[in-house]
Amino acid sequence: MAQGDMEAKLKNRWDKKGSGPALEAKLRAAQAELKRREDLEAAKRRGIATTEQEASLNQSRGDVKQNISTSTSATNDDNVITKPKLQAPTAPLTPPAEEEDEVTQLKQAGNEALQQEEYEEAIYLYTEALAAAAGDSSGKAALPEACSALLNNRALAHLRLQQWTAAAADASRATVLRPGWAKPHYRLAQARCELGSYQQAVESCRRGEALLEAAGDRSKEFAPLLDKVAQVAALHGSLAGFDGSLLEVRSAGEEAWLGKEAPADPLIDMQDDTEMSTLSILEHPTAALTGPPTGNALVEAANLAVAQVQQEKALVESGEKRRSYRSLKLAMKAAKDGDQIVLLRGIHNMAGQSVDVDKRVIIRGEGRLREASLDQRANSPSFRITRTCVIQNIELDMSGFREGVLVTGPSTVKPLIEHCTIRCSGDDAVNVKLKAAPTFRNCELIGRKCGIKVMGDARGEYIDCKINTCQEQGVRVHDSARPTFRRCHINGNLEEGVVVMDQGHAELAECHIRDNKGPGIDLSESGSVTMHGCWVKDNVGGIFLWDMSKAIMQKVHLNGGQSHALLADSDSRPRLRNCVVEGVIQATEVGWGGIRNSGNELYELEDPTVLPAEEGCFKFEADKYTRKQ
Repeated sequence: MAQGDMEAKLKNRWDKKGSGPALEAKLRAAQAELKRREDLEAAKRRGIATTEQEASLNQSRGDVKQNISTSTSATNDDNVITKPKLQAPTAPLTPPAEEEDEVTQLKQAGNEALQQEEYEEAIYLYTEALAAAAGDSSGKAALPEACSALLNNRALAHLRLQQWTAAAADASRATVLRPGWAKPHYRLAQARCELGSYQQAVESCRRGEALLEAAGDRSKEFAPLLDKVAQVAALHGSLAGFDGSLLEVRSAGEEAWLGKEAPADPLIDMQDDTEMSTLSILEHPTAALTGPPTGNALVEAANLAVAQVQQEKALVESGEKRRSYRSLKLAMKAAKDGDQIVLLRGIHNMAGQSVDVDKRVIIRGEGRLREASLDQRANSPSFRITRTCVIQNIELDMSGFREGVLVTGPSTVKPLIEHCTIRCSGDDAVNVKLKAAPTFRNCELIGRKCGIKVMGDARGEYIDCKINTCQEQGVRVHDSARPTFRRCHINGNLEEGVVVMDQGHAELAECHIRDNKGPGIDLSESGSVTMHGCWVKDNVGGIFLWDMSKAIMQKVHLNGGQSHALLADSDSRPRLRNCVVEGVIQATEVGWGGIRNSGNELYELEDPTVLPAEEGCFKFEADKYTRKQ
């Protein structure tokens, strides 16, 4: 916005409110004149006023239109001064406005502009307030706390305008002016995260947390921001936010097939609910003995305890902070935010229990993919993820009547799962619920039912994933969920490739949907899909739309395989732009309105296809949660 436009907009704001810098200047001038008159009156009473001053006083009386009446006393003493009697003004003047009052007024106006999302105007107002408080816009000045607040607010306005460098500069200056205030560190962390300075963003978060804790504030308001910084950093290959302890989980070896943990090693196993702690060995050394408590055995037990204490102390002093556990469940229980859990090469067992990932941790397999695998046999999810975390390089083989991985929670739950294989022989590979928004990257998902089922208001991105050979659909989207799939391969599933129903919406970009035993895309009720640069080929049907569903397709290559390439029934609305369609198109007149476009290439087959028989995945089912046309 131009400077002149901004000033005109502000002038209108001041005129409406009956206040502003111009009015404040007039009030200060009036108060200064009143003060001068009072000083002259006092001087006259003391008999030291000059003729010139009296003339000036009379002139000022006329200027401000004060009604002054005087009364004189009958006296022969020339030293008695006539005392003027001032008539109170009909409308009292506002008290003198100090510099801080102007700063406050400008700050309030800036806050109002910020709330109304007028961010450029807010920046202008905060800059004016800084100039009033400090003499310039740098905030170097006389009112450090006020300037710090103004800089912090201006940093927020810069953040809303995605002006990351300016936001970081203001927030950084605010931390200097008011070192004990946590809020500027929050703004600074946000700006640094957007600038890609992830480690510095983490440091700002931790500094802010320390200030809150020192002030007795236990709100943990920096925890969600630290989760976000860590998640964004992980997406870009940084471990910022995951610099805690290293926790190792040993392979169970042959014991894994029996549902057991790794064999116990008293020299390195740490304290947990199932193993003896160092303290318990020191207090009860005979508890570690398998035979009678002979003298030598007692000495050996005591030496063992002392050795373990010394080993732990050496690890802490060396800075390695390494720990070793018999199972992932035990390691997860002992972990803290920012820790890394490494599954060593081999087979691991979860003893039929879910691992609740409710901490900001990294769980990764050692070595290459499939060198660290999890064998899980249970009727509960292997991973129940309710917090932003990172899971990498793990092969999960799940047997049971629940999904392999469950991601659920509010929109702040944004885990990153990458370079993993998730196989479930009894249910779905992955379920995403509520408002969670995970990122799956370069994963292979195979389910007894679906590969991915997204429900509720869940979001999330699925990038470079393979969703193959599921016995039902590759992807199913319910409710109001809105997942995004980029460069995914959804192939060889025994029913549809992608099903979207209810008010769900799926976005697909550069995806390949091939060789599924049902339609590549099946939409019903108010479900919708947006596709760009996708290939839907060699399925039993291309894209089928029912009810009030909607498909927006651009640069899509489509054929129907053994059935129709495009079916638009009832009130459904396909919209095609620059698409290639090979095969039979069956659509209503409304549907054809979105298909007839000069940019589309429509090719008929020599042997027209027919709709499949109503059996298998084409059989109508009244239950909307399993409905397929």
